[in-house]
Amino acid sequence: MDEVFLNNFKALCAIPHPTGHEEAIGQYILERALSKGLKAHRDQAGNVIMERQAAPGYENAPMTILEAHMDMVAVAKPGSNWNPLTDAPVPVREGDMLRAECSSLGGDDCSGVALIQELLEDESLLCGPLRGIITVDEEQGMSGAKAMDAKELAGRYLINLDWEESGRLCCASAGSERFYLRFPYGLKSFEGEGITVRLHGLMGGHSGMEIHKGRCNAIRGLCEMLNSCFDSGIPLRMASLSGGNASNAIPCDASVTLSLPVGKTESFQFVMLDKFEELKERYAGIESGMKLDMELCAVDKAWSFEDTERFLGCICSLKLGVNTMVAAIPGLVESSCNLGQAFFNEAGCAVTLMQRSCEPGVTETMLERYRAQADRAGADMDIVSSTPPWPLKQDSRLQTMCMEQYKALTGKDMERISVHAGLETSCWVVKNPALDCVSIGPNIYDIHSPSETLDLKSCDLLHDLVVGMLKEIAKE
Repeated sequence: MDEVFLNNFKALCAIPHPTGHEEAIGQYILERALSKGLKAHRDQAGNVIMERQAAPGYENAPMTILEAHMDMVAVAKPGSNWNPLTDAPVPVREGDMLRAECSSLGGDDCSGVALIQELLEDESLLCGPLRGIITVDEEQGMSGAKAMDAKELAGRYLINLDWEESGRLCCASAGSERFYLRFPYGLKSFEGEGITVRLHGLMGGHSGMEIHKGRCNAIRGLCEMLNSCFDSGIPLRMASLSGGNASNAIPCDASVTLSLPVGKTESFQFVMLDKFEELKERYAGIESGMKLDMELCAVDKAWSFEDTERFLGCICSLKLGVNTMVAAIPGLVESSCNLGQAFFNEAGCAVTLMQRSCEPGVTETMLERYRAQADRAGADMDIVSSTPPWPLKQDSRLQTMCMEQYKALTGKDMERISVHAGLETSCWVVKNPALDCVSIGPNIYDIHSPSETLDLKSCDLLHDLVVGMLKEIAKE
């Protein structure tokens, strides 16, 4: 086991670093680089850029950029008191696997950061000049990558280490749009009986990498059950709704507080239990841990029946999950959409959606559909971020080099794939079209969830693979 890498990773884990709160971990990465004699700085966006000179005799080798991101999708284990803003992931080692006690681990992408630190600090490594780029805000909007000065990308090769499958090389990715649907419905005073309903125990997961696995979206599933109550003659008034941890994570937990007409609580509970059984049957074999809790509570304000029905109808009509598949590549999702979070306050409710596609025409068709559905519900649609796709480079020297090195190390062929998820490489090739890029990484299971697990043996293999590639590049 590579103890240098493991110690690097644990040091990074010890600093809370959810997306949007990367100041402390970014400062740590910068100060460490400077203490190791590397040239380093942070740009205005908060990205850290580090430089290592070529080893003696390799000064004429082309520049290689190693890239990863410092933020993580911080998801607490349901029922825990773990706070992503103040609590750091606590790694627990089980043989060759690493997970966190009460939260997601952050292997995506502190594993990439830890490896870049190791390689840039390894004085015995004989290679050409190296640049390490560690970005902020990869998980939500890629604002760090978008803000990167093009001069920092002046190189021939770029190895992106934001990948979660050892033995598979990513060579292209989808673009994405992240947007809000805002429902400006006001709360009103009503007389009724209050109840809180929670749907939880779901798998969750990455909204790009795992969208095709057919997992239940907790917010959507809860809204579908509530919507069916109107058909059963039980009108509802929503008083609150919450769920999800990030726009790019399939929500595994959602809860709603409702006001019911006096005398309708028992009938409501009966209908909800019946619909819950139908939901469990629909996701049998996928969602084995699905749970439904209901608890009486006090409610003094809620939406009107009409606003509640409009909201639930809109959420239930949205095209979520897989939209289209790529005809030329079996098994590859072409377009999809995930409803990731719900927020509720006095001004109304907002939900976040992340739409992904590698086909611009499909993207626009989907966005037009969502705009029309929002208009019908009296909601506003606000696109907050957009990323371009990373197109396939047919004559990539770096892809060939990577596959050859993997074969030499393992005796196995490396699979080359395109992925239905956003990668920062899409921003890099826009700024420097001449860049030859690959995305590789270790095995990380159940990312963006409390079950996230990092395979340490695959981290060792990744180290050797990147070192082999750097030595080949040094020969040019």
